[in-house]
Amino acid sequence: MGKDKIQQIELKTRDILEQVLGKIIDLKPPINLAKVLEYFDVSLSLARFKVPSVAGAFDKRLKMIYLSKDEPYKRQFFTAAHELGHLVLNHKKNFDVFYRQQLSEFNGLSAEARAKEGKASEEKEANYFAASLLMPEELVKKFWNEKKDIELLAAYFGVSRSAAYWRLKNLKVI
Repeated sequence: MGKDKIQQIELKTRDILEQVLGKIIDLKPPINLAKVLEYFDVSLSLARFKVPSVAGAFDKRLKMIYLSKDEPYKRQFFTAAHELGHLVLNHKKNFDVFYRQQLSEFNGLSAEARAKEGKASEEKEANYFAASLLMPEELVKKFWNEKKDIELLAAYFGVSRSAAYWRLKNLKVI
């Protein structure tokens, strides 16, 4: 994913947050994802998937995101934002399945996903969208300048340590 695409995603998430929740600097994390989903008329449903490695899925036609009941809340939070990313970024898929290993491979993708180049690119973009939406750059940098603690940052934004780490790394803060 190139710098132009990254900048586009950062601007898009910033616009969404300001349109739905107000000025970025005035936001108090964790981000109110329910309001953002409501803005896009997207619903959430908890589900049990036959394949245990599935973290979530998105049905574009129904505008429904299904989250695995078996995932911790922080992963569900990130998965919901990831699946919303597919919709907002106009990815040409009517149904998407998000696998648990994609959550831990935040900076890259599995060999299987890399083999499917188009899908790999879209998955990486959706991950970046989720991170940018849930952890706005301005707020992350402000928090990091004051605390410099990944565990606290993750807790503050309501995301996993791994997501917080990769957000800091991608913002070139660490």
